[in-house]
Amino acid sequence: MFKKLLGFERNLLKTHPVGTSIFLLALLAACGFAAWGRFQPLPVKDWNTTQMKKLPKTAGEKIDFAIVGDSKNDSGTLGVILADIAKDPNTRFILTLGDLVAKGDLNHYAAVFRQLKRQAHVPVFLCTGNHELTHGGTRNYPAVAGPLYYSFQVGSTAIIVLDDASRGRLDQDQLDWLQNTLSGYQNLDNRIVVMHVPPFDPRNPGDGHAMDEKKADALMSILKKGHVTQIFASHIHGYFHGQWEGIPYWISGGAGARLAGDDPNHYFFHYLQVKADGPHVTAKVIRLHVGSGIGWGRIPYEAKRWLRNWAYFKHVSLALIIALIALLAIHLSALRAWNSSRRSARP
Repeated sequence: MFKKLLGFERNLLKTHPVGTSIFLLALLAACGFAAWGRFQPLPVKDWNTTQMKKLPKTAGEKIDFAIVGDSKNDSGTLGVILADIAKDPNTRFILTLGDLVAKGDLNHYAAVFRQLKRQAHVPVFLCTGNHELTHGGTRNYPAVAGPLYYSFQVGSTAIIVLDDASRGRLDQDQLDWLQNTLSGYQNLDNRIVVMHVPPFDPRNPGDGHAMDEKKADALMSILKKGHVTQIFASHIHGYFHGQWEGIPYWISGGAGARLAGDDPNHYFFHYLQVKADGPHVTAKVIRLHVGSGIGWGRIPYEAKRWLRNWAYFKHVSLALIIALIALLAIHLSALRAWNSSRRSARP
């Protein structure tokens, strides 16, 4: 059997040298692309620290910034948001709320940072989402992002970014850090806390899209004692606004990830424009004119978005699939010709 197969392959090399060579090169290329995706250099290093250096050195009490949550590598929707933000000269920076990528491998990070470098004209700050930590993200994300929880001050506003998506969410070390950090910002007008997973789910408590009750209670106790003025979170792919134990909150997960429902009051693509004027903070919802419709009416947009994202990250694989299908056809044709010639050669 092996001798017959070897004879077939030798015959194929003689009769289809170009096609067979392309086939072998395609296999080598596939291995090379897979290795590149795994071992390519980091697209950026210590991003958050680098962005802090770009913040305005002096700032008054009025601060405008944008909130973007859950884009998950949807370059189309994120592109619309970044282009819209760029039109406002008053926006000082952008806060992302996690799940900026769909997977934590280097290919997905490289894609999103290429887009941020190309379209974002103000500092962009990262927040740890659960998708940042998948597919090797537990190794890649800390190297790319830098500190997983951190804070900075702009004017009379403090921004405190938490990591509540990693394993062991909000461990005691981070809670101690949060308490000490808040105590250092008590002289400011605003202490804004940013996280990915909300303490509570405003839709249906206990469905897995919020912290467990003990963690949430421990966090809220610290936030109240630290006089936190606003909370921004995402993880739920939609928009919600209300109060948690007297603290205003916004859930904003509408930057491109598949929406979690059909209610037009909550599930639509959007981002937030936040204005802090002294102790007065307002958040304006900017609805995007993409993905309109509910239920079945949204299918054309979702299909287009899925195909665009798949082709963006799998274009090499797609090309290889097409090449392999074509080469398989050549292979089968050669096999039929070889079998036919063997039958005709028999006495």
